[in-house]
Amino acid sequence: MSDKDDEEKNKQLSEEEQLKAFQDAINNEEKSKAAPNIDASAVLDQDAIDKLFESENQDDVHGGSRVLLNKKFHENKQFPLLDIVFDKFMQFFAESIGNFLQNRVDFAKVGFKSGLYKEYIDSITLPALFNIFKIKDWESKGLVMVNNSLVYFLINVLLGGKKNNTTRREKAEGRAFSKLELNIVERFVSLALEDLGEGFAFIHPMEFMIDRQETIPKHIGFIPDNAFVSYCTFKISLGEFDGVLDIVLPHNSLEPIREDLVNKNAIDDSVGKINNWRPYLEEKVLTSDIELSAVLLEDTISLLDVLSWRPGSTIPIDIHHFDAVTLRADNIELFTGRVGQQNSMISIEIDKIEDSFKSFDP
Repeated sequence: MSDKDDEEKNKQLSEEEQLKAFQDAINNEEKSKAAPNIDASAVLDQDAIDKLFESENQDDVHGGSRVLLNKKFHENKQFPLLDIVFDKFMQFFAESIGNFLQNRVDFAKVGFKSGLYKEYIDSITLPALFNIFKIKDWESKGLVMVNNSLVYFLINVLLGGKKNNTTRREKAEGRAFSKLELNIVERFVSLALEDLGEGFAFIHPMEFMIDRQETIPKHIGFIPDNAFVSYCTFKISLGEFDGVLDIVLPHNSLEPIREDLVNKNAIDDSVGKINNWRPYLEEKVLTSDIELSAVLLEDTISLLDVLSWRPGSTIPIDIHHFDAVTLRADNIELFTGRVGQQNSMISIEIDKIEDSFKSFDP
């Protein structure tokens, strides 16, 4: 064989070796992607694995496999209808507060949220008064937080304290609220719980009652830190006074009515009821107090005569039984009637409804 033939053969072998080496590299890369060879010990050693599935504190639901076993406990269930419940509560309680304080106050919903109980309780500025309440229908509890400003708000308005919002305020956790403060807040919260029951009425009859009051968060006790809760914040204002009220409902307390709270069909029905404001407005209008005036005389009098009036001066009114008079409200003529007498009192018998009022005639 000639040298040229040997050279050609070596060249051909070299190309085949290069092609084989290239193919082997591709195959190895595909195998690496399909089944990577990873040494588990390089990622987790035995101590790390033990820590994952064990916890030194057996009561710690945060630790180890309990995070997996308590997955349902950790779920942040969303209850769309609960927001509507709080809207209804706000309508009822706004009127109740006015009656309780004998004054017109501003009552508004600041926000509705769901999250971990620990995150909520850590956000509270102390001192505050925590009112734990029971749900009578089943063994469940909830929480009403009244902040320090609202406590002083109630004391000042009900008992006539300082007329500004600069009353001395201790900033110590767990400060000792007086017996008077505790009693007033308990009455106030009991009133709120009655209206909260009214807010739940379209979903399920609910009745709440105060169980106890605490000033230190760790003494509340019945809600684990990692439990999910839904809570709504309300602000109450009267002049320079204001305060905050929170209603906190653990999700496990709502478990008996969970299906009702996530019923989307009920959402549509309930929203329709809320938006159907006409019956509510009619009820309030029909029970509202108005000032009604009877116009017995309309005449033109000179300024000179008016200036001559003194205490004891009289204005002669030439009016007799069955003379027509006009009844007005806010300078709007509503009725025309005739003067009469009933039970030794002057009365007016309505015999005509004015056009300006006919649109309201039932």
